[in-house]
Amino acid sequence: MHSRGESFCPLSRSADYINGRKCDVRFMTILGVDVGEWEFSAKATATKTIGDRCRSARINQSILNGLLEYNLDDNQVKDIRVPFLQFAGTNGQLLIEDLMEGFYVVLPGPKFELPTKLKSIGKLKTCIGVIKLVMEMYVKTCKTIENVETSHNDFDDIFDVDDKDKSITHNKYNYICKPWWTPKKSNSP
Repeated sequence: MHSRGESFCPLSRSADYINGRKCDVRFMTILGVDVGEWEFSAKATATKTIGDRCRSARINQSILNGLLEYNLDDNQVKDIRVPFLQFAGTNGQLLIEDLMEGFYVVLPGPKFELPTKLKSIGKLKTCIGVIKLVMEMYVKTCKTIENVETSHNDFDDIFDVDDKDKSITHNKYNYICKPWWTPKKSNSP
């Protein structure tokens, strides 16, 4: 049973994590397709921040794989990237995960700080700008995926079994790899 407010990314399932990895904030299309995940940490230690970033990158790799497994054309695939924000205390950074030339790459974006005092309210503009950019990227991804989903009918799977035009042919499909997850540590001696 999940605790109140817990969210799990089902695309990041593994043998040890039946429900997928726990996410702090999860973004989905109206149809329930994952498009991104954010990580928050109140206690911003270097170890925690680096661990969260690596974990988020693997979860977002799973999300990116899920998006790239849709039957998209090369033009649509160019816009499929997974932006995510990592917050550590009052500081944050935009990161964007993409599959480039067969490698999963996390591109660092702008850093920002949430203002905690009235005299630093000027920092709010940068924060809002970064969050707005991420949300615009999510909206674009959602529209692309929803257009693909709404053009698909469940009966297509039944009646068009031999239709070879439905195979995925975009240029990133052959590079998709499942993320590697560290197995849970056994509690037994």
